[in-house]
Amino acid sequence: MLESSVHLPSLIGAILLVLAGIAALIGAFAAPSGRKGLTAAAGGLILVASIVFLFLTVAYFRLEEIFATFFDGRTSFILLDVIDFLFLALFDAGLVLLVFAATRRLARPRPAHPPHAPVGPYQPGPAQR
Repeated sequence: MLESSVHLPSLIGAILLVLAGIAALIGAFAAPSGRKGLTAAAGGLILVASIVFLFLTVAYFRLEEIFATFFDGRTSFILLDVIDFLFLALFDAGLVLLVFAATRRLARPRPAHPPHAPVGPYQPGPAQR
């Protein structure tokens, strides 16, 4: 069961981020072939970062106690903030990749050009003397 220090509004935000990561990964299957890899990478980054956010939200005080056994209290808070900011940067990188995947132009197939007719004063046909 959740501790009394974890409040529902903070969990709602973290759960919505996890759902956004899952939606981005599902969207990778519907993306055109030139965008699938970029969309899947973006969805993976968003999902991993949001799972870490959810874990930090649920277990923040437990992690702080664990880190406090190895370091002093202030250093443990700094370590948790560094972890939070690193995964925030990972989340932001996933969002930027998702925007790049959405705005990337796909190469359009060009129609084959018909062979050019000879241009000049003479009509095509048998050679004349």
